[in-house]
Amino acid sequence: MKSEAIYRLLMVLTVCLLAACSHDADVPKETVEPGTPEQQPIGFSADLAETTTRSSRAVTRDGETYGNGGGELDDAALRASGFGVFCWYTGSADFTTAPAATTMLMRNQKVEWNGSRWTYTPAKYWPLVDSEKLTFRAYAPYVNYNLQTDADTGLPLLPVVVKDDDYRKNCQHDPLWGTGRLVDPSSNEYYPEPDPEDADQSKSKRYGEHYDNITYEMSGDYRLANPSETRNGVIDWYFHHGMAKIMFWGLLADTSSDAEVNITSIKVEHLYDQGLLDTDSPVKTSSDKPRWSACSGDMTVTLYGYNSEWTTSTALDENQDLSAYTIGKENTSEPNDGWTLLTENGLLIIPRDFSDTKMKITVTFYSPINGREIAMSTEIDQNLQGNTVYTFQMTVSNSALTIRISEVYAAFKQWNKFEGDHDVYNW
Repeated sequence: MKSEAIYRLLMVLTVCLLAACSHDADVPKETVEPGTPEQQPIGFSADLAETTTRSSRAVTRDGETYGNGGGELDDAALRASGFGVFCWYTGSADFTTAPAATTMLMRNQKVEWNGSRWTYTPAKYWPLVDSEKLTFRAYAPYVNYNLQTDADTGLPLLPVVVKDDDYRKNCQHDPLWGTGRLVDPSSNEYYPEPDPEDADQSKSKRYGEHYDNITYEMSGDYRLANPSETRNGVIDWYFHHGMAKIMFWGLLADTSSDAEVNITSIKVEHLYDQGLLDTDSPVKTSSDKPRWSACSGDMTVTLYGYNSEWTTSTALDENQDLSAYTIGKENTSEPNDGWTLLTENGLLIIPRDFSDTKMKITVTFYSPINGREIAMSTEIDQNLQGNTVYTFQMTVSNSALTIRISEVYAAFKQWNKFEGDHDVYNW
């Protein structure tokens, strides 16, 4: 009887335990599912404006219209392609250069323009605990494959591969990487707009901050001591150009027997055709330039202008790369003292230090007096860096080609505000 009582007691306990387990399984855990009112979605802002005057010799590519030599990202192009975002969650710890040890919240998340704002799906949310941190990186235009990562930092590298006829096909590559906005700790206000008169750009720190260890209360305008506007949860991207841009100008030397000549072609030799743009590149001052790695190649690009065999406007439209090709001599009574801008959009190249392998420039022009084409070459040994515009002022004669290079520190030159709340820094 005693053993039977013990057996019945054990059975009752077993049933009670099973019931308790079953009941516990139906109880919601103390977690909050995404989308509940307590959570705030992560939003993005990135507005660009049209600044490049597109050529009248426009062609259609992927539903967008570009002029010859196109490819630079403007407002329409960025909104058509979207941009990619990476996001790491580190809890209360600071982000380190080993993101593999953190939680990846966004891995090459595509952010798209829906006609009125930037959006993505599925939505991701800020941590419920305000002190927990997120770290972001961004690039553009978006590509639908996994980016490579830096061996030391683990941060994404954007692969760029260019071809010698990209200019001709109106599809030059213009890779961008994103940064944020710096707050002056002495005032808890954003750094002021860059002063073009400030030679060392010592105060031009406004748009160079990486989004490391960002809490919800650091998003939008929360960073300010007295925010006048609170755009809860928004991350504002300020994009910068990875490529170097060359603008070609032409002038005929006073010693030339011709009053004017027609540029047939400009050939540029020893360019890289591939490389990796570091999305962790700094832009805290105008002297900071994008970091590139694994650059290689020996590419030649030729830009075509006048050709006496072209007899129809159709042929000109299909073959002429230069926006102008007739150059004359210096004349102070003419615009730009007689200098002619030969490239409307500019040639975008992967940055390279040409100290060892010199860039070779060959200008071929047709001389009416000589009745033939004449080719002149020279070499460039300058370090051409990204996010910078270089003006190549080329003076040609029957015997020599000289080039004067003017450099524009362009990391803080902005596009005009188009719409939305923010500017994005351009060339």
